[in-house]
Amino acid sequence: MTHLTKAELAEVPSIYVASLSDYNAGRLHGCWIELGEDTTVEDVETEIAQMLRCSPEPGHAEEWEVHDTDNWPMGLSDQAARWGLETAVEAGNVIAKHGEAIAAHYEHTGAWNVDEFQELYFGIYPSERAFVQQEIQEIWDVDIPPSLEPHIDWDSLTQDLMNDRFFSSVGTHGTHIFFQG
Repeated sequence: MTHLTKAELAEVPSIYVASLSDYNAGRLHGCWIELGEDTTVEDVETEIAQMLRCSPEPGHAEEWEVHDTDNWPMGLSDQAARWGLETAVEAGNVIAKHGEAIAAHYEHTGAWNVDEFQELYFGIYPSERAFVQQEIQEIWDVDIPPSLEPHIDWDSLTQDLMNDRFFSSVGTHGTHIFFQG
């Protein structure tokens, strides 16, 4: 894996993997593993194998478990220990790229489904209203003249469209918009 600066590391989702034989012997032995956008299961398995080889329980350290996460959005941080390694790595990849947006989708649907997330996620916008204004103009392929702007009830239109077809989640840098049918 590449070595990241402290600032970059603070943004990368990570898991803490512990040796179970050390844990059962009363010792904490493990390692933090960064799960960037391009991290593979094989990358993580290599780091886990290295951590187990360095165990104070030589010859006994074979089993491991995810014990903690760092830089995972609320709603997903407790899932890594429950998921298998493949799903945890996939989650880290998506979190590294989409962060709070994938967490918002998870919290809204209650299910981890990356394909569905990618299909339904429209992106991040300054507000629901900004999203609706842009969508209306793109759908109708028209620029609304400034003289007509005061006659459009954008707030009501936004409320109707958001309640009917979309859901949103306010994030750190804007509003995440999702299609819901």
